[in-house]
Amino acid sequence: MSEIKRKHTLLFWSSIGCSVISSLSLMAAMLVNSEGKNKEVLIAFGLLFWIGLIFEQILFWRANRLMRISITRDRRRIRGRPGIISLSTYMEGFVVDIVFVVSLISLVVCMAFGLGEALMQYVFICLMVLSFRLHCFLNGRNYKYKKLKERKVDQKNG
Repeated sequence: MSEIKRKHTLLFWSSIGCSVISSLSLMAAMLVNSEGKNKEVLIAFGLLFWIGLIFEQILFWRANRLMRISITRDRRRIRGRPGIISLSTYMEGFVVDIVFVVSLISLVVCMAFGLGEALMQYVFICLMVLSFRLHCFLNGRNYKYKKLKERKVDQKNG
């Protein structure tokens, strides 16, 4: 695997890691500070959420730039729509889409009928945020590029 493809893979998975950290900071804020008394903890987790979101985007944009450089060198074109408007492009994307729909429906039902505690609603919100962001990653062109390159390496080795 070339250096550009290795960097692309590292940046892509690092951006997903930042997304997970950012989304879990929402849940951690509620678990640690369920009483709402410790404002410093809420501020710290809020900062972690936004810092994770910012780094996620920066890393994703860098991975996208490397993908475009590699495609230009290979004289290929990755066709497809942006991940935000693509549905279930790969099995991983399908699973994330299902998690998003289930968490959305569960949140609406809990809020409409007053079921469960606020903590349970935060779990659904955290799952929705994470699954929506992963939906954008796992159904988009960067993931398609990564899968095509993996397939190409497997064909050479196999």
